[in-house]
Amino acid sequence: MKVKHTAIIYIIIGLFHILPIQPKAQNKIEFNKLINDLGTFSEDSKPKTCTFKFTNHQAKAIAIAHVQSTCGCAVPQYTKKAIKPGESGEIKITYNPQGRPGIFNRAILVSFSDQTEKTRLFVKGTVTPGVVRKDKSYPYVMGDLQLRTTGIKLKQMRSNVQQQNIMVVNSGNSPLYTIIESQIPYVSATMVPNILKPNQKGEIQLIRYADKDKDRTICIRLKENAHQQNVAGKISIIITSEKCTQ
Repeated sequence: MKVKHTAIIYIIIGLFHILPIQPKAQNKIEFNKLINDLGTFSEDSKPKTCTFKFTNHQAKAIAIAHVQSTCGCAVPQYTKKAIKPGESGEIKITYNPQGRPGIFNRAILVSFSDQTEKTRLFVKGTVTPGVVRKDKSYPYVMGDLQLRTTGIKLKQMRSNVQQQNIMVVNSGNSPLYTIIESQIPYVSATMVPNILKPNQKGEIQLIRYADKDKDRTICIRLKENAHQQNVAGKISIIITSEKCTQ
């Protein structure tokens, strides 16, 4: 009986030497993680960025065809060039917490050039409430100024001038004067009225003028000017462009 068992063992060992070792599956794209936890941070914090890295284990080059965020609060940036076999790329997601207190778990859908199935990534975390909002319908805060939103999407122009307004309110106890600087040559902005009394509502009037890009959609963001120290009764805002998300 012992001889038979020994013979079987030798046969099995022999098969390992005869049969080729199966290589690992190469037809895949491997991410270092599928979930990024940003932890706990304040609603008044600056936007936080996390990175998903991936490696191409296929026998041919691939490229990211599209990255879709399920929320405008999560803005993607990703490697645009083709990723050769064995090389790596990355996808960065920047999450804006303003006006979004609470637990979040945002899905990011990634499409590659040679695959029909989308890879689903997740960005999660917890946003703690920031300063008290006197009017919760104006969730974005810049000093004593509360805004309905800080981001605007301007679609392709049908005329030479395009305008959208952002509603605001002065939540402070003294009159508020706002300085607005646009970093986009063909976009200007004006606060109406120029000085907001305490608890007074107004609007930031954004005007886009026709230029060579008039036939495309652009996205702009209002930010508190970090290079200009705000003093009592005065606030400085800059207008910047950003990548549009769906």
